[in-house]
Amino acid sequence: MRIRHAVATVTLAATAALTMSTAASAAPALRLACGVSDQGLPGNIYNNGVYVGQVEQQYDSCSRTAIAHFQWSGGFQGNGSQVKVYLMASNGYAGQATIGDQNSKDVYGYVNIHATSPDIWTAIASLDQICPAYSTQHDYSNGASLAGPQDSNCSIPNP
Repeated sequence: MRIRHAVATVTLAATAALTMSTAASAAPALRLACGVSDQGLPGNIYNNGVYVGQVEQQYDSCSRTAIAHFQWSGGFQGNGSQVKVYLMASNGYAGQATIGDQNSKDVYGYVNIHATSPDIWTAIASLDQICPAYSTQHDYSNGASLAGPQDSNCSIPNP
């Protein structure tokens, strides 16, 4: 009788463990939170010794999008200049450029990191179509920061 009871107990325990492991594997996987993070270091733009702003590269892990983010300096805003913001891959492929004026503190350019191969991108901003600054070049295949950043110093007459 004791042997029969012991076998039944072991069988019941094994069935419960199997049921629990099946239920655990059937449960939906936990999703990690996604969001926007900075990649590497920003590049700064100066004009006639005055700080204009900086360009940085960001990554949106939800959409797998690289973002070129330029932010105007409050001291330079309002002089009538424009900034061209975009991302360029290491193979020369350029994402769609955004031209922004100083009506907005922030100017953004976007590109899917898999738009070309390899997935190595740099954020670029140029003041009045000249005088580019570069963020750190970022390799999305392994998370490494490669070249850069590079600041720019211009002498563009104020409009």
